Amino acid sequence: SILSALVLFNDALGTVAEPKDVDIVPSLVPRPLAPASKEIEISRDFGKYKSTSLDLGPVKGNTISEDDFFHQADSSARKCTSEGGDKCLPKADLLICKDCKRTTSKALATPPRKFEEHAFELHPGTETKRTDPVSFRNLLLRDLLPMRIELNGFARTDSSSPPSDVDDKLWSGWHKALINTTEAEFRFAHLTRSTNWIATYYSSNESKLEFHISTTGATWLLFSKPVSERGRLRDALERPLARMDVMKGQGSTFSILKGIWELCYPVSSKVELLIQGESDNIVDSWASNLGLKGGFENEVQFEKMKISVSTPGFDEVASSIDGVYQFLPRCGGACGSLHKRAEKINGEDVEDEDTCFFFLESGRCTSG
Repeated sequence: SILSALVLFNDALGTVAEPKDVDIVPSLVPRPLAPASKEIEISRDFGKYKSTSLDLGPVKGNTISEDDFFHQADSSARKCTSEGGDKCLPKADLLICKDCKRTTSKALATPPRKFEEHAFELHPGTETKRTDPVSFRNLLLRDLLPMRIELNGFARTDSSSPPSDVDDKLWSGWHKALINTTEAEFRFAHLTRSTNWIATYYSSNESKLEFHISTTGATWLLFSKPVSERGRLRDALERPLARMDVMKGQGSTFSILKGIWELCYPVSSKVELLIQGESDNIVDSWASNLGLKGGFENEVQFEKMKISVSTPGFDEVASSIDGVYQFLPRCGGACGSLHKRAEKINGEDVEDEDTCFFFLESGRCTSG
């Protein structure tokens, strides 16, 4: 057996005398690497270093205009998942969906998912060269983004007069979170390149400040650390405490720190929407296209739907929601739910900054 073999093997080895003195093997003793420059002195015993000054050059001011800033931000943003962090494909290799505006490379134009067939076409402006992401990142870090930010003026927010539909406990907790968040100093953490550029700052009290750069504008978003207790206060703190849209129309004196801060009070309002289908445009539903049985064979849905806010007093909300929404069954929406705002109520075209998407729940296909 294995046990018997181990016993016999131990007897065969005999007794091994332990060494009386322990010798140090010099080759195993850690030692410092050879210095890379004569300006650096490293002692073997204490690791003393000789420091030299490094000239970083003069501080540069802002030298970019507003239009050029947003053009470079859009041109250098990621247009395909294959680009990663720093890769930049030429526009001749890019496609854009004319319906949902999704961009991708020609190599990844056919996704591995079923029922996702975008209406791709060549990306506009193929004759122009894209901005190098590394160059735009250096521009942000060197000339535009501050490394430390302090927010002033929020302490003047009146804590004694909460909105009419907010109880004192919720208002007190929200106001305390606002003061604690804005009194902290935010320090730059990282810059992320995605479909948009996002700069992230953190403070010592776990608050967060984000700077989002998109094609149509730039926005600062202020977040507080949510409380652990579930409730209305936690729901309110999961949203941004405040935001600031960078002021437009600055021209050649563009600054990302110009704008007016807006507070997001812990208030929620309900509005009613009127959804009307246009009977002249009817298509097969998602379940019918899948071939599901049991009453789904002849199921249809509207290709276009008119949505409007019916609750009075919400004109600003209505201006961003009201319109005719086009059904986009092939653009990757879950269960064929994606609709895009195609035109306004008055028939005007929707600009890129006014784009709005609507997802229509298809409902359960089983009774279980």
